[in-house]
This record gives sequence, C-alpha cells and structure tokens, in this order.
Amino acid sequence: MQNAKANEIVALELNNGIVERRRSIDGGYGFQGWTVEEILIDVMGMSDTRTEAYKKTLFEFEEAIEADNSQAAHIAFEKLDKLLHPSNHLRKLLRLDLASIAGASE
Repeated sequence: MQNAKANEIVALELNNGIVERRRSIDGGYGFQGWTVEEILIDVMGMSDTRTEAYKKTLFEFEEAIEADNSQAAHIAFEKLDKLLHPSNHLRKLLRLDLASIAGASE
C-alpha cells in the first residue's frame, strides 16, 4: 500500500447499507510517504490498530507496575512478549519498567 500512487487505492465504506467510496487525502504522491498505520486509520477507516487483547494486557502490565506488583507485572509481560512482534522496540521499554520494580522490591 505504501508504494501506491495517487488513485491506486480505492477505499470503501458502508453507510446505511450502501457501499460508498471513502474520501481520501491525496497530496499528489498517493501514499508513498505514509506509514501502514496511517493508511489503515486515515484511508481504511480503522479506529484502532491494536487488538483488545493487547490493550487489556498492556493495561494490566501498567497497573501492576504502578502498584509495584512484580508477580502480576511478570505475568503480563510474558503475555505481551508473546503478543508483540519480535523486533518491536516496546519490548525493551517494558523490560526496563519490569526491572525497575524488581530492583525496588529487593
């Protein structure tokens, strides 16, 4: 999608049972400088690119960190570690948060 030139992607939406073409932003280069997330949200109309499972687990992790609950944080981190893409930079940040409460409880 990121290589698409102007007018090469036609996004559709359903309005009151009628399929219509979504209006899209076009700066003359199509979507060649856009991220995939920007295309999914602004062109395809997704309201969120993260799943409920991811958001729930991240919330549990953040709550456990705030409460200095190392055990719950470890459990949530293990789930997040499996949910995230292997090269996602967030994994390192979550590990730092986890280490901060592990060191505080010693």
